Amino acid sequence: MKAMKKYKDIIEVNVYWGGKHLFTCNYLYLEPHSSEFSRKFTFHNIEYKYFYETNLYHTSSDGTLRKMEAHVKEMEVKVSFFTKKRKKVSLSTFKMYLYDHSKLYEGDTWWAYGNILLDKYTDYGQYGIDMLFDWQNGKTTIDDWFDLPIGSDVKHVYLVLCLHWRDTDNPLNIKDKYTIDTSLIKEECDLSYLCSLEFVGDRGFLGIEYSEFKHSFKNLIFNIGHSVEGIKVYLLNVDKPYNEEMATFYQEYKKLFEECKFDVIELKDGELP
Repeated sequence: MKAMKKYKDIIEVNVYWGGKHLFTCNYLYLEPHSSEFSRKFTFHNIEYKYFYETNLYHTSSDGTLRKMEAHVKEMEVKVSFFTKKRKKVSLSTFKMYLYDHSKLYEGDTWWAYGNILLDKYTDYGQYGIDMLFDWQNGKTTIDDWFDLPIGSDVKHVYLVLCLHWRDTDNPLNIKDKYTIDTSLIKEECDLSYLCSLEFVGDRGFLGIEYSEFKHSFKNLIFNIGHSVEGIKVYLLNVDKPYNEEMATFYQEYKKLFEECKFDVIELKDGELP
């Protein structure tokens, strides 16, 4: 994997072998296709300072020191990430019975091949890890969000990560006007995504479904401690709803903005703020 500009690490992957800490890295990748139950993981950007030579050996019954890799076949992986305030959140934990692996200490990557032990497994999602890796390298939005299918897991995973990233640090980004392109909204979470970027900013979170969004948005406005009366919200392309359902939905969130005392201005296709 090509090295990218280094930002502060967000992902932390800890690998244990025989109950001992083997190494820490900041990215892992699950090969997407497998013709059998066994899977292959590759660990990237290994920090060598975390390697402990003694962790690769065990003491046998006769008291001699032997290489652990010939003795131990079970590996444990713990994946976590750090929030904006550097709080550690657990993302996934799993154990593998190893069949094969690359040599240690050669380069900053290492791969392991084997069976995941399902009784020692919590949900693993490559989507989330890849998103966090993008964040780690300075890319914090999804370029093709509005090309994703309705109900996409990618959207849900992104918003959940934003929830953890922000935690309670979700203040209103004070501006003299806000702009929402209503033609981009094909489902409820699209509104949450657009408004989180416009009203909160980078990796903001205002819910996923509309009921969550409505509650979060009202709290967002209430917590600034003063009225937003007179501040404009421009709703673009109001004559181009995605479908009839979104046309009805538009009336709901337009009403919400009005209830919060924003000056709502509707603009049709081609009209600019």
